[in-house]
Amino acid sequence: MADRKKTSITGTVRKILEPYKGSSSNGEYIKAEFVIDAYQDTEYPKPVVLTAWTKLAPVVENLQIGESVTVHYNPEAREYNDRWYSTLKAWKIDKNATPPPTQPDPIPEEPQSGEDLPF
Repeated sequence: MADRKKTSITGTVRKILEPYKGSSSNGEYIKAEFVIDAYQDTEYPKPVVLTAWTKLAPVVENLQIGESVTVHYNPEAREYNDRWYSTLKAWKIDKNATPPPTQPDPIPEEPQSGEDLPF
């Protein structure tokens, strides 16, 4: 049996999409999608759409734009009319501690006499 690696991605919440409510033979469900800007192995963010289902939908509703999160997910694919569709199905969302705001650089002191620059 292959070793299963837990898959997660860290990023900043960019957008929370309108949840979709529906019903199936298994009962009522909620599909909540959200977009994060992920910095996985690059200095430039890549937008990634993740999907959370019924039990995790309230967590998505409580996310804030700009909040840092780590999302644990399972990649899934399905076929419909000879086309394949991929989904990153979230199963856990961790809110990360926000780094403290950076302090501005201190203002340099005025040079003492004799330390003036020649120009």
